[in-house]
Amino acid sequence: MNLLNCFIHSYGKYKKYIKYIIFGVLTTVLSLISFYILLKMNVEYKLANIISFIIAVLFAYVTNKIYVFEKKSESFKELAWEAFHFFLARVGSFIFDFFTLIICIDVFSFDKMISKIIITVIVIILNYIISEFFIFRKKHFEKPEN
Repeated sequence: MNLLNCFIHSYGKYKKYIKYIIFGVLTTVLSLISFYILLKMNVEYKLANIISFIIAVLFAYVTNKIYVFEKKSESFKELAWEAFHFFLARVGSFIFDFFTLIICIDVFSFDKMISKIIITVIVIILNYIISEFFIFRKKHFEKPEN
C-alpha cells in the first residue's frame, strides 16, 4: 500500500478524530490569541479569560456540530437540546479552567500564558469526551421500536 492509499484509508477510519483535532487546534488558537490580545489591552486576566471562553465556545459549537460530528438537527427541539447541553458542558469545563487558572496565577505565581496553555490542553480532552458521548451522540430523539 503506497503512502497516499495509507493516508486515505487512515483518514476515512479516523476522520472524526482528525477533524476534532484540527478544529480543536483552531478553537484553542482562537482562545489563546484572544486571551493574549486582551491581556495586551490591559484587560484583567479573569475578564480576558471569560471573553476568550465565549469566543471559543461559539466557534467550537458551530465547527463541532457541522464539521466534526456532522450532526444535523431534525427539529428545533433537538437543536436547542444540543446547544444547551454543549454550552452547559463547556461552562462546566470553563469553571475548571477559570479556578485552575486563578490558582496557578494567584496562588503559585505561574506565568499567565503558560498556565492558560497547560489548562487548555486538559480542557480539550475533557470537552472531547463530553461531546462524543453526551452531546452529539446519534440517537437522542428516536422513538423506540415496537
